[in-house]
Amino acid sequence: MLHYHLTRLRHYAGLPVTISDSKQETNTDPHRHDFIEIVYVYAGHGMHLVHDRSDLEKKQINTVIKGDIFTILPGEIHSYQDTYRFRIYNVCVDPDFLHGLAPELDQLEYFKAFFDSGRSLPVHQLHLTPMEFMNVEEIIRKMTLVLHLDPNRKSRRLVIRSLLLELMILTFDGPHKHWKQYPARIDRKFFLSIERLEAFPARKWDLQTISREVGMSLSSYAHKFKEVVGISPAEYVIMLRLEQVRRKLEETSLSLYEIADETGFSGDNYLIRLFRKRYGITPHHELAAGEILPFFSRFCGPVERVHGRPASRKVCMVAGPRFCHSI
Repeated sequence: MLHYHLTRLRHYAGLPVTISDSKQETNTDPHRHDFIEIVYVYAGHGMHLVHDRSDLEKKQINTVIKGDIFTILPGEIHSYQDTYRFRIYNVCVDPDFLHGLAPELDQLEYFKAFFDSGRSLPVHQLHLTPMEFMNVEEIIRKMTLVLHLDPNRKSRRLVIRSLLLELMILTFDGPHKHWKQYPARIDRKFFLSIERLEAFPARKWDLQTISREVGMSLSSYAHKFKEVVGISPAEYVIMLRLEQVRRKLEETSLSLYEIADETGFSGDNYLIRLFRKRYGITPHHELAAGEILPFFSRFCGPVERVHGRPASRKVCMVAGPRFCHSI
């Protein structure tokens, strides 16, 4: 069995973190390594197998799609099967280095679930929306630049430590992450249906038609979707639309009514209500100037401003209406 070592990886740069962008074969052999691997799936889909250490035939089979995150700890045995255009970011971390950050990282909501050395099957997964994943990719890009483009920089280790903490907070903390269940198989048509929702969230989607195109009943499609993504189709589309709203607030001078119309909402009042449920703040235009402290609204609970001052703070809630036939 293959056993990979951090210091022997092709992209190792002399630091306790190594990052690679890899395309996986359709099927890979079971393997293990001496480092912690944080996997971000950014293209395609496939099956991820986590094998029992004492009996390789005993395994947990997880569907993985674009936007999924999972971890593999030192000594754990895993492999991939039936992948299709499958590409991942591998963030490989020295266990001793991560252990040194544990007093800070233990405060993250999902840290223990993903990094407890005594964990057993099943191995957890999370799913990020496209906007959340884009923010992750920006941090990974910065880390890659530090690792490979400035080898003589004395502060490289400090910068990598800072960026890794930022990546961990973004990935494993906050109230809006979605646990995935463990379906054994995903059909290509089903995967494409998710890609279509992500590409055109503002459309008025008929879930009955989508499920029929996939070859499933409406209830079966909704159940499978929640297994694969972590939330219902209606909730996911609402989240995608709200991400578009936030981007337009930051990048344009459109009125809230115009933004609601462009992003698929039936009116600005409905948009305001869902936006506040999701982010804990009202979508005033000062968000475009960064005046609402989006970092704190994402990680520390919502901050609503009244006359330019923080007015109240309460627990964030995940937006989304009950599942319906059209979105």
